[in-house]
Amino acid sequence: MTMLMSAGGAEARPVTQAENAAIIGWMRKNLADPHSLRSVRISDSATVSGANGQLVTVVCVDFNTKDKVGGYTELYRMAFVPTSGGLTYSNTSSNVVAATCYLPQILMRAVPELGSAR
Repeated sequence: MTMLMSAGGAEARPVTQAENAAIIGWMRKNLADPHSLRSVRISDSATVSGANGQLVTVVCVDFNTKDKVGGYTELYRMAFVPTSGGLTYSNTSSNVVAATCYLPQILMRAVPELGSAR
């Protein structure tokens, strides 16, 4: 079992407008119905210890949206990481796993303006 720990002394910072735009762009491109978004919350950008103990920066987003059949899915939480190309959806190659967004120092806050990715 992999333990994910807090990065001691690392400060969280609010996400930037560019990071918000990157998240909205990802949603528009990848969600079945991005116009149906509801219950959108986002974390500050935080530095945590990733799956192999290396420090990583992460921005977490959770939301509810309609699937391809038209029904609402369960609340889904995902991680985005900064890369040289901007904020991108994470995967295991970035040392961030889904559990990263459930660490106690990842605090989610409502973002009404992301309630619709139109």
